[in-house]
Amino acid sequence: PLFRSLENANKEIEDLQHGVEKKDKIIQSLNERLNRRVDAARSFKETCDKLTKESQEKEMESAEHVALKEKTMAQLEDERVKCANLQKEITKLQEELNEMAKTAEEKRKEEVQLKSEKKEKDQQIENLGEEIKHLKNLLKKKDAEINQLSVTLEKVQSELTSCKNELNAKHDDLRS
Repeated sequence: PLFRSLENANKEIEDLQHGVEKKDKIIQSLNERLNRRVDAARSFKETCDKLTKESQEKEMESAEHVALKEKTMAQLEDERVKCANLQKEITKLQEELNEMAKTAEEKRKEEVQLKSEKKEKDQQIENLGEEIKHLKNLLKKKDAEINQLSVTLEKVQSELTSCKNELNAKHDDLRS
């Protein structure tokens, strides 16, 4: 379960990182579009300024000139609105990207914690294995001691029985 949890965490992190990369590409594309629109707006403004200057210099207020100026100003305003909308979209995507980065960081922290816990558990298991080996060796030694004591006990009992028989025989001799 711990290993599967780590695998799932790694998969989620990879998915989040893929999403972050995808969002970065979208933001880069939107920035490029925004820059093109800003350049276009600047160009329109320059055109507007040029037309206004020409208009003042020539003092022509022809209907055509006014219509062109209004059209250019309207286009400029449209471009400003588009730029503002793109800026809002970029801000929204950056917020999403930041949120995804936070989530990825949390997943990385969880993964590090899980790895640390797994390492600790593995160390505990290894330590218990060593302790079990030590206890088995100690148990073997104690079994050997018990066997040795059993042999010694049998010898002592045999000698005791032999002494008892001798003593009984001497006792019987003394009585008679």
